[in-house]
Amino acid sequence: MPPRKAVTIRVVTASAAQILLGLLLVGHFVTAHAEQDSPRSSESAADSAFRAQAKEFIEAELRLYPERATALGDHRYDNQLADLSPERSQIMIRHARKWMKTFRGDDSSALSPANEADREWLIAQVDGELLRIEQLRSY
Repeated sequence: MPPRKAVTIRVVTASAAQILLGLLLVGHFVTAHAEQDSPRSSESAADSAFRAQAKEFIEAELRLYPERATALGDHRYDNQLADLSPERSQIMIRHARKWMKTFRGDDSSALSPANEADREWLIAQVDGELLRIEQLRSY
């Protein structure tokens, strides 16, 4: 059994990541609602593409982690449990690597400052997830 301090740090880190993902999710829903009221005519093609990627990423995350979705208030996945099979870690690694490649492939200079900040944050989250799965093996 790991020392108590290590467990506490992992729990705090996981909780912080869930809170931040929750904030991003809430921002996504608020922005989506605002877009219905007023379309973004000044948004660049790169910003539109990034926002579509971020939306797709959030949906993929919620499908992959149904308990997290429920904890964040998204009840579409309440009837599902996370896959606890030995193959799950490989699925999670493929998922994280796919999104790392996607977000790093975006031209950051073409994004608005807000979207560039979101891109950097998402890259850090995916990188942290890879660290947790591949190095710490906390699955």
